[in-house]
Amino acid sequence: MPKAKEKTTIKGTPRQFNQEELDAKIEAAVTHYEQSPQSKHLIRHSLHKPLLEEFERLILEGYRLETQLPLMDLNFSPYVIALIKPEHLLTEDLEAVKKETKQRYVEELEAEHHHYQSLLLQQLLEAEEEKQRAKQEAEREKLIEKFKQQAAATYTPLNIPD
Repeated sequence: MPKAKEKTTIKGTPRQFNQEELDAKIEAAVTHYEQSPQSKHLIRHSLHKPLLEEFERLILEGYRLETQLPLMDLNFSPYVIALIKPEHLLTEDLEAVKKETKQRYVEELEAEHHHYQSLLLQQLLEAEEEKQRAKQEAEREKLIEKFKQQAAATYTPLNIPD
């Protein structure tokens, strides 16, 4: 016997825009950014002189020495200095992080709404198809009954002598 197709059911409702939820997502994204290498600027050189010249130039541009990261990392280059970006660059980056976070949140909500709309469409189609199937089945039963009566009237019962 073929397995009956499960009906589509909708559970719950799609989320609505929630400023508190967005703020929490933005706060997490900002914290992640601040702890990531993207918020830093690394100077890498194999020689002291170019390293120090670039360091001096960047300090004059507003960069600050990052004291939480090691000054040397032999995995990249013999000499590496980590700097914190100037406030105006950090502000630009943070605004971009906030904008991207909001955009992803809105896309999430839109996708969820689209999913619920698709479920509702499927549910409505299934309900209509079930109505049509029941209607066709009722019409078929009527026809069968009509044809049974016609057949009974056409062929009289057998008359078998005793």
